[in-house]
Amino acid sequence: EIRRATVADSKTYFTHIMRHLAESGSDGDIHFHPLADSWQTREMKTYVDRYAESWTKPIDQPGWEVVWLLFQGEIAVGHVFLRSLTAVSSLHRSFLGIGMERHVRGRGWGRKLMATAIAWAREQSSLDYVDLYVFAHNEKARALYAKLGFVESEINRDQFRVRGQKIDDVHMVLNLR
Repeated sequence: EIRRATVADSKTYFTHIMRHLAESGSDGDIHFHPLADSWQTREMKTYVDRYAESWTKPIDQPGWEVVWLLFQGEIAVGHVFLRSLTAVSSLHRSFLGIGMERHVRGRGWGRKLMATAIAWAREQSSLDYVDLYVFAHNEKARALYAKLGFVESEINRDQFRVRGQKIDDVHMVLNLR
């Protein structure tokens, strides 16, 4: 089941994020997040409070965020979010992030989550673009994003260094109009 997250889902979301990020670069998985190691020390309360604030902000104010969760029973195993950029002058754009736990990848759920977020973004008359960043070596994700209409805008060479690995980051943009 895919559904939009509410403040009541914030602890479930945080717990999913912790499991998901722990998979980045582990057990043969590629690195897919630059801060995966530092998330293990994050305090749940700090993030739960932040979610409550951003998930209830109107879309015409910086700091808004909308999250959809993929559930297996009562457990969140995937997510997609859209959030505002920080300046009022950039409220016509949103930033997208997506994450799927390893055991549910490759089953089409990522595409369904993305389609849900994109459909919502298209309904918002104030949004014109969706931006995302993806590691250059994550070819499966890049291919999915391209199929959904995202276009590569730029590649930031050696943007991150994770566990000694140099990582290029690709900026992709979807024009909603």
